[in-house]
Amino acid sequence: MSISGTITCNQLACPSREDDNDSNKSSLSIIVKCYRVSDKESKLTMEDLVLKHNKSAATITCTVEKSKSRTSISRCAQPILYTCDYTIENLSPGVYSVFAYEDCKEANGSFVYPQKQAFGWTVSGIASKWTQHTISNSNTNIRNANIILRKPHSFFAVGYPLKTDTALFYTINRVPILYLNATSPVDRGYSHGYLLAPHILDWFYFYLLEENFGSIARYKEFYTLVDPAAKFFHYPVEYLLEIQGILHGMQARTNCDLFLYELNRSFNLIDLLAMNSYIERRTVRPDPYTIETIRTGTTATNNATNRPNCSQVAVWNSLTADKRVIAGRNMDGECDIRRVTVSTTLLFAVNSSDTSKQYRYISLMWPGMVGTLSGVNETGLYCMENAGSSQIGGQIKGLTPISYVATHVLRTLNARSATITNVKSAFETFAADPTLNNDSKVWPVIRATNELKGPICGPGCVFMLTTNSNEADNAFILEGDRYGGCIRRSMQAPPYIPDCIMATNHFHLYDITPSPYDDFRNFGLHVSFSSVHRYESMRHRLETEYLLKRNLTHLNVENVRSLLQSACEGWTEHAIEVELESNGNITLHIHLAASEFGMWYAPYECVRTIRFEDLFT
Repeated sequence: MSISGTITCNQLACPSREDDNDSNKSSLSIIVKCYRVSDKESKLTMEDLVLKHNKSAATITCTVEKSKSRTSISRCAQPILYTCDYTIENLSPGVYSVFAYEDCKEANGSFVYPQKQAFGWTVSGIASKWTQHTISNSNTNIRNANIILRKPHSFFAVGYPLKTDTALFYTINRVPILYLNATSPVDRGYSHGYLLAPHILDWFYFYLLEENFGSIARYKEFYTLVDPAAKFFHYPVEYLLEIQGILHGMQARTNCDLFLYELNRSFNLIDLLAMNSYIERRTVRPDPYTIETIRTGTTATNNATNRPNCSQVAVWNSLTADKRVIAGRNMDGECDIRRVTVSTTLLFAVNSSDTSKQYRYISLMWPGMVGTLSGVNETGLYCMENAGSSQIGGQIKGLTPISYVATHVLRTLNARSATITNVKSAFETFAADPTLNNDSKVWPVIRATNELKGPICGPGCVFMLTTNSNEADNAFILEGDRYGGCIRRSMQAPPYIPDCIMATNHFHLYDITPSPYDDFRNFGLHVSFSSVHRYESMRHRLETEYLLKRNLTHLNVENVRSLLQSACEGWTEHAIEVELESNGNITLHIHLAASEFGMWYAPYECVRTIRFEDLFT
C-alpha cells in the first residue's frame, strides 16, 4: 500500500543572482509528508496544515542531485530546475494527502520559511487544493501523485532594478516602499510594472489563482466578466491607461518570462484587471446567498470560508490629545499558504503632478494594484474599506471597481474642507449607469432605504473615512452595496461614546435587524459570528478604556492598537494605525504578519513607524 510520484521544481519567471547561486548547489533534501485525513474524509485544508491539526502519517526525505545547467526558456514547457521521484510505503487503509518542501539550513528539516523553501502538494487540477488519495486495501498502490514545488520571488533580490526616472523602490524601517513620481497614468504604471514585474506575477499566481479562485475554470469565468469587451464593469480612462502602463513596464523586463504555462498564454491586461478587481468576485454573483441557502437551508452574510474579517476603529476630539484623529485597521482574509500577501505588502507613495491638482496619497496594498483599500492623502483624508453585506438581487452592470473609487476619493478630496456631502458626491461620481439596469429583476423585491444616488459598492462595503472639517464628526462610515447605501455617524451604533466609531463586516444602519439576543441580521440574513464577535470585542475593550481613563488621560495609538489586537482572529496579514494631527502631521504605524509559516497575527507584530512627509522627500 503506497503512494508514489514525481516532484518537479520549476525555474522562477524572473531568476535573480541569488537563484543562480541556489540552483548551482550540488544537492538538496526534499521532505515529503503524507497526511491522513480524518475519517469523515474532509479535505486537508490550509488551516489544518498551519495549525498542525493533522500530524503526518509518514515522512520521507529525498536527496536531489542538481545539475548546474538550466533548461532554456521555451513556450512549450516551463523551465525545470530539477526533478526527483518519491515513494511512501506501508500505509494503512485511509484517505491521504501529500505535501513536500525543500529543506534548508535555517529550517533544519521543518517547514518554516515559505518564501525560501519551495513547496507544493498533489493536486487533481492546476492551481487547485489538495488531492485526496484513498488507500482501500493491501493491493492499493497509487502512482503519478505528482507534485510541483514553487516559491515566490524575493523582494530586493540581487540584480533586480530599483529605480526608473520617475520611481524608486526602497525600504523605510523595513517597510517596502514604491515611490511613484510620474506626471501621467501611463508613465506611473510603466515604472510600477517595470520595477515589480516578478512580484505582480507572484500575487497573481499564488494569491489570486491558487488561493482565491483555487480553480482555473472559476478564474476563466471571472476573466470573461472583467474583460472590457464584456462591458460588465465601467473602467475610467485614466484607470485603463495606468493598467496598460503596468503591463508595458512588465513587458520591458526582458529577463522576466510573462508566459503563464498553466493558461497557455502570456500574462495580459485582463489579468491585471482581475487582480485589481479581486474583491469584485462578490459583485459578479447574480445572487450572493441563494446557492448557499439551497445547499444548507440557512444563510449568513460574509461566509467564513472567504475570511473577509477586516476591522476598523477611530477616536478623535475629546478622546485624544490635541483633538487629533487616531484611526486603525486590521486587513484580514487575504491569507495564502505561501504568505505572498505578507511578503509582497508594500506602501505606495503616489505623488501628483503640478498641473493635475490632485493630492499626494499613500496606499498600503500589493504589487500590480492601481486602486486601494487602505489609503491616506496629504490633507489627512483617511479612506479604508472592509468587506460588507449585500441585499439579495441580480447583477448590476456598469459598476466601477470599488478600489479605484477609493483612489479617486484620495486624489480629489481635501480633508480640511470636505464635508460628508462632498464624500458622498465623490463616491456617487461612479454610480452605475441606470440605463444598463432597467430590468426590474436585478433589483431586490424589497429595497433597503438608500441615501446614495445610485449603486456604488458592488461587492458590499464598509468604508471608514475621516475629515478635519467643521462638521460634528471627524470620522464616519459609508455602508453600501450594489444597490445603494447610507452614512453612519458616531453615536448611531454601540459603543455610545462620543467621538469614536468602529466597523467590522456588517452594517449597523443600512437595513439592520437587531435583537435582544445579538441575532443581528442584514437584509434578513444572519450576520456572521466572526463579524459580531470582533465588533463586540473592540466595543467592550473601548468601553473599558473610556471608563478607566476618561478622567485621567487621553487615548493614544497604543490604545487603538490594543483594540485591533482584540479583533485579531489569526487571519490579519497587515495592520495600520494612522495619527492625523491638527497641525497637518501624519504618522503611519504599520504591522506585517510574521514571514514564518503559521497564523497571521499582524497587530501583535513589531510596529514600523513612518512619517507621511518622509515618503515624499
